Amino acid sequence: MIKKYEHIRTPETIIVEHGAEFCGVKRDKNGNAEHRFEKYCKEKGIQVIYCRYAHPQTNGKLERLFREYERERWEFETLEEFVH
Repeated sequence: MIKKYEHIRTPETIIVEHGAEFCGVKRDKNGNAEHRFEKYCKEKGIQVIYCRYAHPQTNGKLERLFREYERERWEFETLEEFVH
């Protein structure tokens, strides 16, 4: 997603689930992990927010936002106009 849309804007925050593709299981005493995705986000200055377990509403809201964007984006000239 970042590579696809970074020409528009690099995200400041990303909400993800607790899947192995997003977070490292083994952490040090400071809560840090050597995981490729986490390391990439840290280097880019992107804050990672992990969804709560067994709480599908969070991802549902994001999915709805992207569905609305795909459906309505042609009526706006810029992403900022759509967001407003």
